[in-house]
Amino acid sequence: MNFDTIVTQLQFTACIEKALLKEFAYHQREIELRSLTAYKGENFDFELCSQRPAMRLAVVIYLLCEQYKKYQKIGVPENMIWDTFRDVALRAELYFQKIGEVGLDQDDVVWFRHIMETEIFQIGSLQFQPFEMMYVEEPMDGFDFIYIENAKRNASSW
Repeated sequence: MNFDTIVTQLQFTACIEKALLKEFAYHQREIELRSLTAYKGENFDFELCSQRPAMRLAVVIYLLCEQYKKYQKIGVPENMIWDTFRDVALRAELYFQKIGEVGLDQDDVVWFRHIMETEIFQIGSLQFQPFEMMYVEEPMDGFDFIYIENAKRNASSW
């Protein structure tokens, strides 16, 4: 999977697609280098967040080339991979409509860490993030209830 194929599969509007391909043509080496440290940082202060918006988007797309393989490796169906990745195109389109430039805002970069960690899946418009849920079950009048607040309190003392 390469950058051009990802851009095509994400179904960007023509204006955004053209700008992305131009960005990659002019800055390919920089995009490749920035992708190596894009999600380094603490407290969601990733290095990619400090880049200009068009670079943020180009690096995210570049990283999707590798993520595509990871999603395939864990058995995610092709249509789910593209549904998941198309969130990038949606957010880029919203950014373009709001700002009038091609790119991503910092909050979107932070959100996409879930894709970069292969932690989120999308089917159509529904996104799923599997995680291990800790909870405490307490019977009450013959019914089982899940008290999330109790689970949070108990989990913090473990």
